[in-house]
Amino acid sequence: MPGGRGVRRRGARRMGGEHGKHFEKGNAMRVLITGITGFAGSHLADLCLARKNVELFGIIRWRSRTENIEHIWDKVKLIECDLRDATSTRDAIEEIRPEYIFHLAAQSFVPTSWNAPTESLVTNIIGQLNVFEAVRKIKLACRIQIACSSEEYGMVYAGEIPIRETNPLRPLSPYAVSKVGQDMLGYQYYMSYKMDVVRTRGFNHTGPRRPAIFVCSDFAKQIELTPRVAFLSFSNFGSTHHPLAEKISKAVELTKAKRPELAVDGEMQADTAVVAEIVEERYPFSAVKNANVLVFPSLESANIAYKLLARLGNAKAIGPVLVGVGAPIHVLQTGDEVDSIVQMAAIAAVDAMVR
Repeated sequence: MPGGRGVRRRGARRMGGEHGKHFEKGNAMRVLITGITGFAGSHLADLCLARKNVELFGIIRWRSRTENIEHIWDKVKLIECDLRDATSTRDAIEEIRPEYIFHLAAQSFVPTSWNAPTESLVTNIIGQLNVFEAVRKIKLACRIQIACSSEEYGMVYAGEIPIRETNPLRPLSPYAVSKVGQDMLGYQYYMSYKMDVVRTRGFNHTGPRRPAIFVCSDFAKQIELTPRVAFLSFSNFGSTHHPLAEKISKAVELTKAKRPELAVDGEMQADTAVVAEIVEERYPFSAVKNANVLVFPSLESANIAYKLLARLGNAKAIGPVLVGVGAPIHVLQTGDEVDSIVQMAAIAAVDAMVR
């Protein structure tokens, strides 16, 4: 591999540098992330490495894209393994002997599950089964987090909102069915073997390193919007040194590195983002003026802003628009007027046509 990068391959010679040495168990907490090269896995790796006394391992496939972990390549020990192969999985886990396993590896794109349902079910359910069986047969005492999905809830009726964990599971896609299978398998292994399994059902999430095939970027294309993206804060381009402002600035850097073709900049205050004259006069170096996509630092600030615009600024609020679900489904709010209903119906129709 270029640059002496090392990946431990099952049934192959060891490759390069420190990765060429056997993994020796020390006092550090041993953490394994499957799917470490993905959007969520790479951010979880960053979080783990920010903590002290963590020895981090990742499982990758020979064809895995690794740009999401380029910045931590020398800090994580990688093993090549196909989780769909029981022997490969057991060998990898026996060598690592982790104390925590974050099982994120999956076929995670809903439309693909319609085109390749068998692959989705095998990858997601059998892959997890192999992890569980490896831990059980090795008699390994570890905690396993499994990444399930809000897609499991599927058909949710109006009287069931907000969704609770106890809501019935009515999956509407092969991907959702595979996640129900993972979910129930986790429950069964806890009940049968008292395996320490934590089941989480993640809703839509986005951020730097998110592939272009997912939700937000696709939605912008659907409405023929050329995005000019501003990451909002209470600071303008480092004018205030504060951890929250620096967090947004870092998000901008990561986005530019991941999607250099996008017009994106920040951190900036809201008026700077939408008033071209402010940018031209004070921040002529900015790549964005008259922003049409505003990335807020939190859900709270975004909700407050759009409610104020609608009520005080006479702005037309359309939405909320659901993104990341497996079908062109959108929700009307109590008290919506006729024009809002028509607009949401139009969005749903466009959504259906482009799938």
